[in-house]
Amino acid sequence: MKKMNNKGFLLVETIVVATFTVTVLVALFLQFKNLLVNYNDSYNYNTVEGVYDLGAYKTCIQTMGLKVKTSDAVPYRDVTNTGNSACNRIKTASHLKKIILTNSNLATLKNYIKNNPDSNLSQDMRNMIRRLDNIDYQDRLIAEFENGTFASITYGVNNK
Repeated sequence: MKKMNNKGFLLVETIVVATFTVTVLVALFLQFKNLLVNYNDSYNYNTVEGVYDLGAYKTCIQTMGLKVKTSDAVPYRDVTNTGNSACNRIKTASHLKKIILTNSNLATLKNYIKNNPDSNLSQDMRNMIRRLDNIDYQDRLIAEFENGTFASITYGVNNK
């Protein structure tokens, strides 16, 4: 039996195997990228220690009677330095870098940080705010820690 020219078959087989390999590698890349993003989120945002420390600071400023008073120009209140010695001790011990108090309308805050890139919020804190959901309609305390992590907890009662 005479052997036929198999060059066409070899080319098709190479294309099929290469396509399959590229598809598998792209799928693996997307899965690992997703896994890495979720890992970074769990490490950087709302860690147990961060939420606990921010809760202690919240209790301190609530005993002072601090309310959410924002203006139309700036939809958050910087409560990093309250002047209260107990709150300052908590802030120092917890390594809190920046703490803001905002009203229940996170859409206003998100719009503000989008339109005012020169405000005194760091880029990482802006990214944290963009990730927050506006589903609970409560005032919020948002903090940035010196180690680069962030926490967000509700402040006060439901405003819906």
